[in-house]
Amino acid sequence: MNDTSTSKDREELHELLAKIEKELDYVISAIEKDPHLIPHWLNWSKSMIRDDWTKARPAFIQAKESLASVKDEELSNHGLIGTPLKSKIRFLETVTKRVRWQLSRIHYPARPILRKTLAWLLKVQDNLLDSMASVLPPLGVVTELKKQLESALTFPDVME
Repeated sequence: MNDTSTSKDREELHELLAKIEKELDYVISAIEKDPHLIPHWLNWSKSMIRDDWTKARPAFIQAKESLASVKDEELSNHGLIGTPLKSKIRFLETVTKRVRWQLSRIHYPARPILRKTLAWLLKVQDNLLDSMASVLPPLGVVTELKKQLESALTFPDVME
């Protein structure tokens, strides 16, 4: 495997950061449209979620700025160069296209279906976002918010 990143790899990482940001915003927007996706007893209102997102979002800019100083070896160790990076990007793109297509086919998806679909979209980002946060520490706050959103969407049925 080539352990040296190319400028194309780093451009793709920038684009990947933008895609992750877009998908997180998609999930948060869906929650804002139907605030009952998150149970009221969690005391995490849509305005609080939006506020948390507004505070976390600058981490993407900081991560993009710090990417230039990350060594190729670190990127390689986390599969963020070459073929492993391309595979991660392809997987995320395939899932996001499928989720959006699936949800567009259902005019008013039942809340449990929407919850599970959005939670899956967040879950798919786990390894990718964890790897990126390992080499781009500003993303830690984004990772934590993503995990909190996922937990809020996947509460056990018995808790309703």
